[in-house]
Amino acid sequence: MSIEFAIFKVVRKGYKNMISFFRRNELKDPELIDFELADVRVVNFGTALKIDILVKNFGLTSLSISSIHPAISVADYMIDTAPIVTYTKIPPETRTGQRVSLIVPSPYLCDKKFRQASHIVSVNHLTLLAHRNNESKLIEMDYMGHTKWQREIKNYF
Repeated sequence: MSIEFAIFKVVRKGYKNMISFFRRNELKDPELIDFELADVRVVNFGTALKIDILVKNFGLTSLSISSIHPAISVADYMIDTAPIVTYTKIPPETRTGQRVSLIVPSPYLCDKKFRQASHIVSVNHLTLLAHRNNESKLIEMDYMGHTKWQREIKNYF
């Protein structure tokens, strides 16, 4: 065995150990996942809201999201739903984001009171169940009052 090969083996093993250490701890780092509100629309003749969220993955491994639990308010009325199952897999280093669509039932939007003018829809709270490298983590985010997570829906009837 030559001295160059012995040095190469040690360097390669150290590199693999360093990469495996960072990949194990990727799910614990909050800066490797980012979320944005892309679009909010009224669907199903005013009985539901379609919420599109962009999920950005800055990590070196793929990220899987199995369920999302949103808390939404429309014109200061809260809509709390059950967790929505998504089964979305986001490839590594997705800087532009992948769109995840949620349909949240809200039957009271058909009321005459909500047909009159435009209303502000805001996402107040998100709870996600994320998986990466056979580890899972419950991620909770509070967006109460953030204007970045508010959209205006206009007359839809």
